[in-house]
Amino acid sequence: GYDGWMYQLNSQSGMGIGADTLVEGDELLFYYGNMAPDTLIPDVNVTPEEIYIDDEITFEVTSTYYDWSMESTTTTAVEGAQIDIENGTLVLTTDAEGQALVTPGALSAGTYNYQVTKEEEGSAPQLVRTDGLSFQVKEFETINVDLRIEGITDTIYNQEVSYQGRPSPTVAEVLTYALEEAGMDYLISDGAYGLFLESIGGETSGTFGGYDEWMYQLN
Repeated sequence: GYDGWMYQLNSQSGMGIGADTLVEGDELLFYYGNMAPDTLIPDVNVTPEEIYIDDEITFEVTSTYYDWSMESTTTTAVEGAQIDIENGTLVLTTDAEGQALVTPGALSAGTYNYQVTKEEEGSAPQLVRTDGLSFQVKEFETINVDLRIEGITDTIYNQEVSYQGRPSPTVAEVLTYALEEAGMDYLISDGAYGLFLESIGGETSGTFGGYDEWMYQLN
């Protein structure tokens, strides 16, 4: 076939090894393969940008190349790419959309190296192997907040909350965390004006038929 040695200079196809000249800091890649799309150079995107231990992690593998038949540059999803995390600790395969998922909690906190490949015995590599890719999974942070909840006739809650989660949590996140830890019933609705606290422990906004409702103060 048309397989053979190819190269890129600074992520661009070269003019020829006898024609291109190099300067300080250039990046030079030689690889064995075919003309695109038979061998592609992958672009890998990992989301979310900041990963915590309860996140679903999405890998997306695409490739952008010049399609000579269409005479234009095109971007395609890469199906069947293998994503090898930490030398076999976890191996994923991309779907038709070029995506592969890590389920929440599958990886503990830490930094993970990974490589993306697509190879088939008896043929040139279908992807140029990646090098030096990594991502970080972060541990939850703990913040302590004093929380007091005064109900209609009694104090419902009055203690320090040790919230574990992402940094800078919202009031709603800390409140729901505390109430669930305490095993208390509550209802928060999501309306046109944002989140609304409907009830805590059976005490419901509008109990007395007017504009009475759950309110809060911060600091």
